[in-house]
Amino acid sequence: MAASITVSEKTVMGNKRVSFGYGNLGASYTADGEAVTASDFGLATLDGVVVTSSYDPANDIGCPIAFDKANSKLVAMYDNAVAAAAALADAANEDLSLQLFFWFAWGR
Repeated sequence: MAASITVSEKTVMGNKRVSFGYGNLGASYTADGEAVTASDFGLATLDGVVVTSSYDPANDIGCPIAFDKANSKLVAMYDNAVAAAAALADAANEDLSLQLFFWFAWGR
């Protein structure tokens, strides 16, 4: 299952259209992130997305999610204690279907 994005509300702020909602990255998260489009967020063009860290209440864990604007992808990261200086590593091959996150997107 790919990313699931749900638009809860849309409005206008200044000269931008904005939308708010929630989602998850699915059970088959890919190594370099999940591709998203403006229409996923209820917009015609996508200028940016702010994503909260995700949280899985059933397992009491979460991971940060970032928007990669250059590639139009949502990228999940997790704390890998084995990596040097506890660097963030790509969450490839992880089931992130229970990781709920909230987002705010803007564009036109």
